[in-house]
Amino acid sequence: CLQNMAIADEAFFFWDPERPDDQRRWKSTLKLSGAFFRNITESPVPIDMRVLHALSQSPLAMDIYSWLVYRIFVLRVTRHPSTLIPWQALKRQFGADYSDTPRGLLDFKKRFLQRLEETLLFYPEADVTAEKQGLLVAASRLHIRHTGGARLSSL
Repeated sequence: CLQNMAIADEAFFFWDPERPDDQRRWKSTLKLSGAFFRNITESPVPIDMRVLHALSQSPLAMDIYSWLVYRIFVLRVTRHPSTLIPWQALKRQFGADYSDTPRGLLDFKKRFLQRLEETLLFYPEADVTAEKQGLLVAASRLHIRHTGGARLSSL
């Protein structure tokens, strides 16, 4: 089941990429939508915030880590041994800035694999293999222990 869900009802961002540490600006706010808030609080996926902090110099590596933890979690909860995610699907999710050409896909794949390698330094238990068709993700050990029930209501 696929569901289109608004993440935020309101957002006010006052940030200058040229001066990211400028504290003289107004405070930025983000009001999550009720449906999104319920979804993330009722169906939590265990993520190690220390890893996100360590990867903070690379937003792509942070995204890959969060995504990989989620995909492995879903595989384990649904008792699927593995899944193959095509490179095109990964590019749509993580590489929208790359051109829709064979060269764009090749450049994306190279960058994705570099960042995946960085991510795996922090999550070596993740069983992933780069195949010609895509990335094979296996139901490997969770990075951190999940303490709640397997309440993946969004599946």
